[in-house]
Amino acid sequence: MRAAVIFVVAAVAACSSPGHPGTPGDGMPDPGTGPGSGPGLGSGDPGDPGDPGMPPPVANGDPFAALLAQPATCSGDHWCWRTPTPSGNDYAHVFSTAPNNIWLIGAHGTVLQWDGAVWHAHHPPQQAGLPPGQYAYAIAGLGPSDMWLLTGATVQHWDGTAWTILDSLPPNGIHGFDNIWEASNGDVWVTRNDGMVDRSIGGKPFQSIDTGCNCFIGAIWGLAADDFWMSTLPGGIMHSNGHMFTPSYSGSTPIGSFTGVAPNDLWISGSDGAILHWDGTAWTPVPSGLAGGFTGAVAAVASNDVWWWYASDSSASSAFVHWDGTALSSTPVDTSSLGVFIYSGAIIDGRWWLVGGSGAVYTK
Repeated sequence: MRAAVIFVVAAVAACSSPGHPGTPGDGMPDPGTGPGSGPGLGSGDPGDPGDPGMPPPVANGDPFAALLAQPATCSGDHWCWRTPTPSGNDYAHVFSTAPNNIWLIGAHGTVLQWDGAVWHAHHPPQQAGLPPGQYAYAIAGLGPSDMWLLTGATVQHWDGTAWTILDSLPPNGIHGFDNIWEASNGDVWVTRNDGMVDRSIGGKPFQSIDTGCNCFIGAIWGLAADDFWMSTLPGGIMHSNGHMFTPSYSGSTPIGSFTGVAPNDLWISGSDGAILHWDGTAWTPVPSGLAGGFTGAVAAVASNDVWWWYASDSSASSAFVHWDGTALSSTPVDTSSLGVFIYSGAIIDGRWWLVGGSGAVYTK
């Protein structure tokens, strides 16, 4: 097991942020409910990059240094975030299709894109009937000019130039989207809290499809347009071939974080240390030795190199979890000093990304 060292890239600050209706799409704990979500204040003039005498780091093509070098976000009455910059908004997800296409999304409409040289702050259009700065809670895509975002009650597409709302639900909160996934052929699927899924084939308008489960559908993930999986509350798994929807597993423990490398080598994880493996025939629980908290999938590098991030309920006893092809092992990480919950993780270009509450970004 590799040494568990986390280098702090953005120090933590406090900023309140409401969660979105339902559960986050990848099964991570709902942002805004963990420690460190209280109100906080920064000071300085608009654009103040940080403390005097402490020059911002030089980016040199490094997304972490470039994030620190961003000017602080300031309000109209000149309150600015000093630590961390650019803001203290919760990051719900880190997502990437390549090292030059990395996205951070989260509270207060936060949508940031790294293009390999600079960070861009995006401002997707707002849905009528909802206040500005709706939570950006799920993202998917195939490349810099083909990205999809769930924010508020809308499904929005980025074509490399502009955002366009292509699907929406009434903003009354009765029905809501939860997660989004784009297959390699460009088909897009969106899960909902009412047993429906919305589908766009080849860029055509979205259509709503009843899966027949009459349930809350959460995470969605797959390897092909005719082979994908969805989680259902409280602990179910449903498979689809693009036409039919078939229950595959039923349990009581909430799960909803998928990863895998082949149709017969998939994983799903969730609450209370739950990790299950699919061998092409059945889902089998694999003991993790963890209790409480949530285990979120990070990356399946190979069949014998799969990673998760485990966050305890208190965010004080977190761990890197690894499958080596034979057994699971974990490396504890004391995160009590961070004061925030980690909501999402990824391995991008051989480098760990962990993001979470109050603008926290960490690397390993």
